[in-house]
Amino acid sequence: MMTFKTLTFALMVFLISFGSVFAQDTLPILEVDFSDGEIPEEIGFTEGWELVSVDIDGEETTILRGVANDEEFEETLFIGYDDWTNYVVDFNVRFSGDDYFGIGVRTLPDDEACVGGYWVGYSGVDDYFDLATVDADCDVLIMDEATTDDFPLDEWVMLSVTVQDSVISASLDGEEILLFDDSTYAMGSIMLSIYNMSADVASITVTGDEPITLSNANGEPADVIAELQELGLVPDGGSLLFTEDHAWFTGSGDWFTPLASASKNTNIVMAGELTFNSGTADDFESCGLMSRVQSTGDISTGYLEISLINDGGSFAYFDFDDSGTEIIDGRVLDLDFTQSYHVLIVAVDNKLTVFLDGKSIFFDHEISERDGYFGIGLTGRDANTRCDGRDIWVYQFD
Repeated sequence: MMTFKTLTFALMVFLISFGSVFAQDTLPILEVDFSDGEIPEEIGFTEGWELVSVDIDGEETTILRGVANDEEFEETLFIGYDDWTNYVVDFNVRFSGDDYFGIGVRTLPDDEACVGGYWVGYSGVDDYFDLATVDADCDVLIMDEATTDDFPLDEWVMLSVTVQDSVISASLDGEEILLFDDSTYAMGSIMLSIYNMSADVASITVTGDEPITLSNANGEPADVIAELQELGLVPDGGSLLFTEDHAWFTGSGDWFTPLASASKNTNIVMAGELTFNSGTADDFESCGLMSRVQSTGDISTGYLEISLINDGGSFAYFDFDDSGTEIIDGRVLDLDFTQSYHVLIVAVDNKLTVFLDGKSIFFDHEISERDGYFGIGLTGRDANTRCDGRDIWVYQFD
């Protein structure tokens, strides 16, 4: 076994919990105009919303109308899914009244008093827009604000909110009104809430990241490579470098076992099934596959690690080299570590794409380009912590 470089707990948790997710191909992931009188399954709502028929520019059509006239309650639309990351939401909407509406993005609705996320709010009483973070304890941090004396109430407008990596912005009829850079929330759904107002929604369009899903991620290596080649993620050719039926660690410590240590490869696909039994929630623990490992003696000088993390049921990657490069990114996914997860890593030149159970979690991320060998590693802080890797294989394209 070897000693491998580790980061401090505080730095890792900060970047895993709040790291941005790079953009993938942007595609329409939700388009609805309610004209067919149907509400798709991606949209939920409180009881103050209903489909109504209205006249728009001389044409009769169906819209979704919300009315909030109880001073103690808001009426809310819930749009999309908790795993949405980077997206633009466009509302073709008409507001009436002069109290408050808010659009939440990257929200995670639950039973808490407040819904955490980014909120673009409008107050007709005070004539302003603001962009804020809100947490489940109702703590609000204003990040940007803009006064407005002439918001077009009772008129159809296009109100848009964008979350792209750590940048959050809002625009009204194509003109940007709010902008800020923050990485508190990495993913979540969309909400539209009204308070002492009414809202007519003619259409909602969400354009964003469309994850790639492999049809046979845990199949035979040759079949997996053929699908990746068809998607253009790896070059033609290549060969199977090695397979490993089972490698595992248990206990407290920083453990690493090299695989195919005589092979130094840059362009690779590495896959395997990871089972992670974390022994403690109080300290940082991880279980992962490693590639592009470089070392001097028993000390690693660089590696690319893709790991399951006990904090928040997370999934992350760490890229280090002896020049001082440190690239870290992660997703808090609330993974259930009573089950195993299939990990597939595509590292070609200076780009990284990673699939978890066949679904792309990181797509085309920039990493340092170098060769190296392979391994499996465990960071454990309890005697019962265990990391198992099964059916590990590597394809090389060098």
